[in-house]
Amino acid sequence: MADNLVLQRVRNRIIELLDWYSDSSEFETAISNLEMWEDWVGGNNIGSFVPPTFSRKEIVALRTVSEVWKRISLDTKQTDVDWIAFSSCCAKALTIFNERGLLSEIVAIT
Repeated sequence: MADNLVLQRVRNRIIELLDWYSDSSEFETAISNLEMWEDWVGGNNIGSFVPPTFSRKEIVALRTVSEVWKRISLDTKQTDVDWIAFSSCCAKALTIFNERGLLSEIVAIT
């Protein structure tokens, strides 16, 4: 149960990142926090992101974003094709995550 609560908090941080990365007005914040993807997603094995905390659709979306994230660097410009693809991919993933929205950070789901 405690593991679910930790994963719920991780999931909520991932949603915040997806929001930054998909919002063109937040480019400077997004690019300066690019490594946070590695902290919250890459640093964890995506295989540990399991239901009920993550839906199957969310897990697939995370895998897709992670693949595109590998093409981005701190030198990437907002007009670069790779950034546009990454931002678009994040927006699609955010839509999927927003179907369930943020989860409680106090009570674990079962």
